[in-house]
Amino acid sequence: MPSRQEWVNALLSEYTVKVISSDSLIAEVRCKQSQRVTDLKAKNKPIPHMKTSLTPVSQFNPEVDIKLTTFSLLHMVGLITTPIITNLVDISSTWALYRYIWAFEVPTAAATDPVLKLSSEARNIDFHQKTLLSDEIGVGMAAYLMATFFNASNFADIEVALRSPTLGIVQTGSTSPDYLFYDDLNDRYYIVECKGSQTSRSTSIDQLRRGTEQVPSIEFNDGRTATSIVMATCMLDDKTEVYVIDPPGDKDENYYKEEPGGKTEQIGQNTWKVKDQNKFDTELTSIYRSKILAFCGREYEASKLLPEDLKAKINISKRPEDYYDHHETNFGTYEGVTQTLPILENVNIEVFRGLRKDLMNYYIQNNDEAVPAKIELMKDVRGSKSFKSGHISKIEYENYTIIENIQADGTMVRIKISDK
Repeated sequence: MPSRQEWVNALLSEYTVKVISSDSLIAEVRCKQSQRVTDLKAKNKPIPHMKTSLTPVSQFNPEVDIKLTTFSLLHMVGLITTPIITNLVDISSTWALYRYIWAFEVPTAAATDPVLKLSSEARNIDFHQKTLLSDEIGVGMAAYLMATFFNASNFADIEVALRSPTLGIVQTGSTSPDYLFYDDLNDRYYIVECKGSQTSRSTSIDQLRRGTEQVPSIEFNDGRTATSIVMATCMLDDKTEVYVIDPPGDKDENYYKEEPGGKTEQIGQNTWKVKDQNKFDTELTSIYRSKILAFCGREYEASKLLPEDLKAKINISKRPEDYYDHHETNFGTYEGVTQTLPILENVNIEVFRGLRKDLMNYYIQNNDEAVPAKIELMKDVRGSKSFKSGHISKIEYENYTIIENIQADGTMVRIKISDK
């Protein structure tokens, strides 16, 4: 059974992942599109709308090698998949740490510049579990890249956002993108379709092709647009690569539909305009803050930020203040909850998930006029540019090890691994 050191190695080993967005990648996706059209025509089936004005994403053109740890990646998976409806949030927020900590091959001491790749055990699970693993790692990788390269730490699950009748976005068809990411300091929006596969590069390219049929475009009254991005994480036998494309919006002047209430209008087959910018920003922010508060154990406060139609479905009692733990770090005081994981091994595992206390208070108040101002507070939380991808620290004691991962969004996951 894994020892304390083996747990530490599994969490803190640093891996290389190649992120690619190039003209040759675009050509491969267009080839897949052409094949798709040919196949559908041969079967006399309707051809779906596809975005064809595909472009590389400049941050990854030319391709870049990124370094990340399993801990950072699983932190993002657990954070972004925490449900806005907060029942069983303890399980939802921490499952990634023990569901997938075994899934990556830990490099040997002699390895130089190891690459991220799945363990043999992960490659031998059944098909449905493989699909789930691929999808969720794809989501976590997308969240990591959006925070690191686009300063877009804020996010909202589109499926949840679309349930609000006052949000200003309506679903564009039978499929929808996975997440809206946004940079609240620079007022930039990104619609990201997250894909994942461990089959082949060709499968991942085909996932990008499907993304050009699924990801919509959003425009605003002032002429700004939300950047559409499709990311496919390809976990091969010997490496992991992430393929990224940007399918810009396309208009059809003959296609127009005004939605009831006048909050949105459809200006293309898969392109929408947000007409009520204030409502859009307010509800998007509330949904994000609710997910973050739920992640760090503030389920009652999180439920109070939800839109009325969601809030009515939840009945959660407020916990006493002494229920929450506090940890002092070089980046401020963090408040949250500690959970003991049911590990039947040679170690005891305690996981603390929290948020910087001043940011937590600001989110609970949910008042953008509060002091300190939002921009100044977030600048302090995020610190220098080098901090965007998070900060990991390790402290060794005689009988236990503490590992902390602090993200630029103000969240922290702290793991205490103790010998039994």
